[in-house]
Amino acid sequence: MVAQITKDTSERLVNPDDLKLLETLAALESAPEIEPNDKIVHKSNAEVPVPIIRTATKSAGYVYLRRNSNGALVMINKNQLLQVLKLRLPDGRPSFLPPSTPWQGHKIIAIGKCLLHPSDPNRGKWDELGLPVCMKSNMPKQSIRPHMMLKHKMAWNAIQEVQREQREDRRDKNQEIMAKGIEKVLKGRKKRA
Repeated sequence: MVAQITKDTSERLVNPDDLKLLETLAALESAPEIEPNDKIVHKSNAEVPVPIIRTATKSAGYVYLRRNSNGALVMINKNQLLQVLKLRLPDGRPSFLPPSTPWQGHKIIAIGKCLLHPSDPNRGKWDELGLPVCMKSNMPKQSIRPHMMLKHKMAWNAIQEVQREQREDRRDKNQEIMAKGIEKVLKGRKKRA
């Protein structure tokens, strides 16, 4: 494949995708082998007195590529390299980039803090309840609730109880306002009649 691309380039039949592929291949670095070359499969015992050693296996090797969908580095076997480099995302971008290429994808913007963080606006209430302080401040917003349920179960239950009481108080207040409004309307009708 690389020879064909090089031949096409020398003959001035240049395909931009092939040039990007060559640039990617040139920028790759080797990754460590996953498994050692020699491995003892069976140690000697009474039945088989000789240890069985698997002979050295040669692999094509591994390289790192950056996944364009999330920016993670992934180890790819060199045997699959060209097929992987030709993969595309649904929007047409390449699926994998050289590891040195900075990832231009989406960033997690919604960063939140634990509800027990000192800078939380409700910290005064939590201090009155005797809830602990947590310094965790760099988690995605969607992981705040699981963090609270896992790491601060008692505090989470106390916070849920406080919030339930606040909802009930608001509901009671709304019902009072509605009752007073209905009373006024009924008194106004009686006066007209």
